[in-house]
Amino acid sequence: MIQEEICDRPQDMDLPIIYGTGFPPYRGGIRRVYEYLVNLEAEHGIRFKPATLLKEMAESGETFYKDQGDYQ
Repeated sequence: MIQEEICDRPQDMDLPIIYGTGFPPYRGGIRRVYEYLVNLEAEHGIRFKPATLLKEMAESGETFYKDQGDYQ
């Protein structure tokens, strides 16, 4: 949603992602979500393909919360 400019603030997506997908912060951060999506894509197809932004962030260790830390 950020990559496609549907939402411009990560904090606006936190609760929907946590409660909507059942992926709470204590289960990992961007890297864990990315790896999970890669596995889902391999098993169930392209609809689970991670966004390019998520891939780049997972590979570089970047987070959405630069000043506040991340859940990683």
